[in-house]
Amino acid sequence: LHVVPTSEFEAHLTSIRAIPEFADYSLTQEEESAANFAKRVARLTLDECDEEHVRPMGRVGDPVDEILDATETLDARYLVIGHHPRSPTSKALFGSTTQSVLLNTSVPVVTVRE
Repeated sequence: LHVVPTSEFEAHLTSIRAIPEFADYSLTQEEESAANFAKRVARLTLDECDEEHVRPMGRVGDPVDEILDATETLDARYLVIGHHPRSPTSKALFGSTTQSVLLNTSVPVVTVRE
């Protein structure tokens, strides 16, 4: 699952709709683009035999909410989520998607450091 935060989508939408050929660009197209990104990441990360067990998805919204929703909807047995190290200042000022998911899901979570 690749989630595009709503604010990024809105900025992207404004920019891309300024191009006449993309004036009708939609949320569905953004989610398809995000799903294609997730598919490329899965292909680069997994062995070919594992691809059949993965369903790449794309969503637009709050990353934590979308991840937790997908976990419930798909009845996931566990999650694998990437994270990057943060400075103490960053931890104090900004939320962490990984941390919020860890604290709010009922399934085991494997974190992979980027």
